[in-house]
Amino acid sequence: MVEMSGALLGIVLAGLAIIVAFMNKKYVDLIERFLGGFNNEFFAIKTVTLLTVLCLALGLGLILIGEPPAIVLRLVLFGALWSYSYLLWQVYELVKWLLSHAKLRAMQIKMEEKEGEEKQD
Repeated sequence: MVEMSGALLGIVLAGLAIIVAFMNKKYVDLIERFLGGFNNEFFAIKTVTLLTVLCLALGLGLILIGEPPAIVLRLVLFGALWSYSYLLWQVYELVKWLLSHAKLRAMQIKMEEKEGEEKQD
């Protein structure tokens, strides 16, 4: 579970880096126009990052505890499995979020090509 959580955290950060790399005034305007604003736009990344760190902490806790009493082991294991299950659902939401940004970026590229063609004519 620890390795998977670390890999997911890397994927989330890579997706965030891609989105930030494309940021410019036109892209922000498109986000506000087609995705309903910029305020809650990074909610998916925040949620997945928080859950990934929680899974990572619980997984490392299970490794470091060694042989705890049965009730402690069950509680930590339940928390880890619940957060990991919820994390997988949120990864699906994150993929949908990234796809909406990919579509928006494609729309921006098409708009810029049309503007370039109009300037040449």
